[in-house]
Amino acid sequence: MKAGFTKAAGRCLVASATRREKTVLAVILGSTMEDVWDDAEVILRKSLDS
Repeated sequence: MKAGFTKAAGRCLVASATRREKTVLAVILGSTMEDVWDDAEVILRKSLDS
């Protein structure tokens, strides 16, 4: 997992999750929202459920 923020790039987050033998990645770049962690969780959960 890697998170970062600069004025030029905005909020950025790269995260992964594994369930059973399936691994998925969430990449959020240039977000202006403070809740990138929540957004990443939604992306990861929906990806693992599909």
